[in-house]
Amino acid sequence: MKILFLSESTASTGGTRQLLLLACALTARGHSMTVGCRPSSVLNAVCPPLGVKIANFAFRCDADAVSAFRLAAFCRRERFDVMQTFHPRAHAAALAAKYLGAPAALVVRRGVIFPIPPNPFSRFKYASSKISALVAVSEAVKTEFLKAGVAPGKINVIHPGINVKAWEEAAAARAVLPWAPPFRVGMIAHYSDFKGHDLLFKAAPRILADFPDTRFVFIGRGENALKAMAAEAGVAGSCEILGTRDDIPALVSGLHIVVSPSRQEGVPNTLIEAQAAGVPVAGSNVGGIPEVITANETGLLFPPNDPEALAAALLLLLRDRALAGRLSGAGRESVARRFSMEAAASRFEEIYRAASGERA
Repeated sequence: MKILFLSESTASTGGTRQLLLLACALTARGHSMTVGCRPSSVLNAVCPPLGVKIANFAFRCDADAVSAFRLAAFCRRERFDVMQTFHPRAHAAALAAKYLGAPAALVVRRGVIFPIPPNPFSRFKYASSKISALVAVSEAVKTEFLKAGVAPGKINVIHPGINVKAWEEAAAARAVLPWAPPFRVGMIAHYSDFKGHDLLFKAAPRILADFPDTRFVFIGRGENALKAMAAEAGVAGSCEILGTRDDIPALVSGLHIVVSPSRQEGVPNTLIEAQAAGVPVAGSNVGGIPEVITANETGLLFPPNDPEALAAALLLLLRDRALAGRLSGAGRESVARRFSMEAAASRFEEIYRAASGERA
């Protein structure tokens, strides 16, 4: 099949990484892949060496008529079987392109749990008959689709996938990391209020009271805001704020715990990747996180927006080496079984075949 992926994201985010991993998996299965993205997107550099073609669109806003007309013409010329969107502006442009005669079947993927606004435009954007299928990254995201009036039969839940083999080297390195102070607790997420960085800074003094040499490692953009928060919490000397990095597996292999204290979350890819590397994980009990962490089996869950509960979960892991080992072992097995990109690619192929068949 000829497949077009669309995204306006310019940075290396969970969504763009999923786009890239899925594009590579589908290319390996013999599909012709093209990515439509903004001229400033990181995808422009990484896609062509992987055999994925690039086309540029502005995707300036939901009402970007120029991008919609260009996209419709591009689809008619290239005769794509399917176009799939990964972010909201690309979604709006693709939907408009369908009304302008784009022949490709439209598949919409949503990876965030933000409520879909209860207004006529948003309802139209998600419940339009021009959309062949919608993909939610978690059951929690599916619920938001249903609230927006999407027909249940159009909704598919496909969790994010990872290249499990790519994390084997990190897992081997992680296996020999001594479970002893100084402990390294990591959080991998760009700075945003809903990610809950402030909760980890508030929990840090409680951790340091018992394990004073603990290092808190923050990976992801937003360094200036995080440095200010660390200083305000009085824990700057115990923090490593690394910013955006392209050596995540190597960094994860040196962590004792990975934590996600989000206030809301679709599915955090970082928790899946950490488990693949054999790192015990803890996350807040919101959104799609309980679909990644089975409580007390593959990791620990704690109530959202509660720094004391977060500190208690981390201290439990740091004090109990046997528990940490049991959870990390079960986590690796769970990820290999449930979150491989190969399994996700097979599910997407099924959706594409049904969607393109409907178009025909």
